[in-house]
Amino acid sequence: MKRFFTVSVALLMVMCFALSASAAGIIYIITPSASNPFFGTEQRVGAAKAQALGYTPKCFSHDDDAAAQLQLFEAAISDGAVAIICDNAEN
Repeated sequence: MKRFFTVSVALLMVMCFALSASAAGIIYIITPSASNPFFGTEQRVGAAKAQALGYTPKCFSHDDDAAAQLQLFEAAISDGAVAIICDNAEN
């Protein structure tokens, strides 16, 4: 019985480490309008790389509005994002 308990605890620990390694976190990618081919590509490539590294990407557009950009930063912080990639608003 003691051996079963030890093996069960060890297996549980391995599963917890595997889950924590696969759940790396959220990365916000904030750019001007994604309808612009440059910024759309920036979002797609950034999201693909983030996903390949085990992160969950979330892409947003601030449409060159500094107030919208600030709101997106606050949302990223509230969401627990581990990183924010931002192409700054020009206004």
